[in-house]
Amino acid sequence: MRKVMLVIFAAVLVAALATIAAASQLPEMNLSHNTARPVHAAKFKPPAAPFFCPKKTCLFYSGDDDTTNSNNNGLFDFENAGIGITDAQVFNNYTTGSNKKGYTVQGTSGNYFTNTTSIGTNPTPVQFRTGVSAGNAGTQVCTSTTGGTAVNKAYGNNNFGLTSVNYWVKKLNKPCIVKPKKNYWYWLGPQYNDSSTIGYLEDDDGAKANHGGFPGFKEVQNNSFFNSSSFGVTFENTSGSSGACGGIGCAGFSESINGKKN
Repeated sequence: MRKVMLVIFAAVLVAALATIAAASQLPEMNLSHNTARPVHAAKFKPPAAPFFCPKKTCLFYSGDDDTTNSNNNGLFDFENAGIGITDAQVFNNYTTGSNKKGYTVQGTSGNYFTNTTSIGTNPTPVQFRTGVSAGNAGTQVCTSTTGGTAVNKAYGNNNFGLTSVNYWVKKLNKPCIVKPKKNYWYWLGPQYNDSSTIGYLEDDDGAKANHGGFPGFKEVQNNSFFNSSSFGVTFENTSGSSGACGGIGCAGFSESINGKKN
């Protein structure tokens, strides 16, 4: 009887260890070494006014990922506890325009390479910060602005064996007032809890700065940061040879901000 119990215990232990091992196998942090990188005959041609950045309210759009560029990349920016990613945050850096009364940010979006077409769990969190630097979270601003209901729609060129999709929080739960001529970092985080969903915020490969946005807004190149305890990274710069993107691309990311002048 004791021998039988030992055999059963051993079987249970092996199964438990296998489960732990499987859970510890996180998806790749970035797509720099992904071999499923097709070469497209032409760059994606965006419309004059992308649906997620309407002409009258588009404060800022950093531009599209270029899948014809050998350095195009993506950085994990979905949170999915089901695959062991409890936090993954890409904070993209931009500066505001010169309007003396500042601006009201009402929504934000990002373009992602993902293996899903479902929207995940809403509300989708959004966060704004100032003073971010390597290893330093800076200061969160607009703390009552926590996110909003996101929608998603196909946009851009598929790549890395994944679908290119835009996630857009059209209306934040509370608008964020930003000052003129100031540096801000922001994060949009699609949420999932299943066994398979992954998503990577697309880099923009140095695309045209502020495509279709308000004058003065611009993306600050080589000054975005990745923060994720799941991947063991604390506000690490996304660019450079030792950056969170593996030294390939990620000088900036394909995101937009909607709002108005104050």
